[in-house]
Amino acid sequence: MQSRTGGGSAISLETSGILTFEKKLGNFIHNNKGQLILEASAARALRTIGELELELQLWQRAMEGSLEELDQKIDAFTAQMESLEQDREDSIYLLYREVERLGASVGEDLNDFFSLKSGELVKLLEEYCHKESPGKSAKELAVILNQYSRELILSVLDEKRNEQRLIIREQFEKVALRFFGRIEEIVDRMMEISAEIFNISVDKSASKEYILGSKRFYFYFEEHPSFIPSLETLTVLGVLPKTLVGGRLLKNAKNKLVELFDRNCGRVRFDLVEGLTESARDVAGDLRLRANSVSKGLLAAIHKARLERDLGEKERAERLESWRKEYDELRQMKDMVQQVISSR
Repeated sequence: MQSRTGGGSAISLETSGILTFEKKLGNFIHNNKGQLILEASAARALRTIGELELELQLWQRAMEGSLEELDQKIDAFTAQMESLEQDREDSIYLLYREVERLGASVGEDLNDFFSLKSGELVKLLEEYCHKESPGKSAKELAVILNQYSRELILSVLDEKRNEQRLIIREQFEKVALRFFGRIEEIVDRMMEISAEIFNISVDKSASKEYILGSKRFYFYFEEHPSFIPSLETLTVLGVLPKTLVGGRLLKNAKNKLVELFDRNCGRVRFDLVEGLTESARDVAGDLRLRANSVSKGLLAAIHKARLERDLGEKERAERLESWRKEYDELRQMKDMVQQVISSR
């Protein structure tokens, strides 16, 4: 940093090794992460193509046979979709229960942290008071004790907050991925049921990934107004001898430290749990959207065919020709994506 910003260091950029480090880091991000992104995108593309392909096959099958047979298949398919939608809602309910468990764990950990650290911070404040007290007035001492208390709280809570965020991130990603896996199993079952009812073959591909984003966080140090001012705010401190108020100052500062520490531990707890809950709502929305989009697409293809069976011979021939063109385009895209995957 000194070499790059010209901070007075005699070490050159080349000697520091930072340029080599940046180059290797850039290659790692470009090559390794790029490959992961490409593979994940290709897997999702294959799955989407497979689902669109199935919709076209369902339409084609629904255009065949008798109307009575088709209506029976539609009824059977609709009943199966409703059952799978209930499975989806059950999975979302379990997701929220898992998130509640994680939130409770956060609360317990921060309560333990407060109990463990509050005594340690008070001791540090006492040591600081004894060190800084000589040569300062009561009012000056009150000001620096107040400032030091805040610095102590910021330092320990900032570290704890970051530690908790990493733990929650890891745990929530595991939970989210597990439930995305469940939804993909439900989607697979939707496609399998479609294939069974309409006698179609389907392909399966990889499930989508989920990455937990960051959340804005801030500390809260504003104090609620009180009818009785705290000791250090009294202007009389400026004229009273420190020997008369020194002990009271320290006691008041310690009490205030514990109060502020407890309050901000609570804010850390609230913000982390709120962020966790917000992320759970996002995942639940994605889970519903994922399953709904597939079931609605399949049903739409079947009902479209049901309506178009009444078309005249010429119009039906045009629809079939359009179907063949779309189906061929999907197969070409599928082959292209598979070639990309096999070439990695």
